[in-house]
Amino acid sequence: MDNNILSKLLTPVMILSLLSCVSCTGEPQPSSSNTPETTATSPPTSTKPFPTEILSPNDSLGLVSVTPVCGTTLRSGTSVQFTVTLNYELNSYNSAFIRTALGLESGAGIDISPPLVLYPSDGYIKIQKGSGTVVAEGSVNVGILIQMLQSDKVYLTIELLYLESQTQQIIIVRRVLKDCYFTVESSPP
Repeated sequence: MDNNILSKLLTPVMILSLLSCVSCTGEPQPSSSNTPETTATSPPTSTKPFPTEILSPNDSLGLVSVTPVCGTTLRSGTSVQFTVTLNYELNSYNSAFIRTALGLESGAGIDISPPLVLYPSDGYIKIQKGSGTVVAEGSVNVGILIQMLQSDKVYLTIELLYLESQTQQIIIVRRVLKDCYFTVESSPP
């Protein structure tokens, strides 16, 4: 299906939900856990939330580092492990979630997810009001990235999200980092 048609029919979160379930077995799978400050926690929801953008001037999210480094070529047939270190400042809510993804300027993308996540939100990192640094770790299947986005260039995307209800997310901060792009090759050399 043409990417333009796909993007008009499906919202970015719907695309992410479909992508995360490519490896689903229908059985709940455990999430990985880290230290309390960087614990990947699933919001209490059994449905896939759809976002509302309310970008806040009182909150911020910034990139400290990413591995592999920006500018790296990602090759089809591989699953690439990412480590993304971020600084945040959260003032508008008592708690929120951080999401990292690779995607297009339009917002369509694929989550950088820990292994064995059932829903995209399982890979989100929960943070509390205040400021701090978090490390998000996960992988991206480059073949699925190519198939879904049909682009030879993707950008690191970082978001600060608030779960308003079981079916509604509020995007507090969304940054498509145009200076942190990855080239995508559809076939290995």
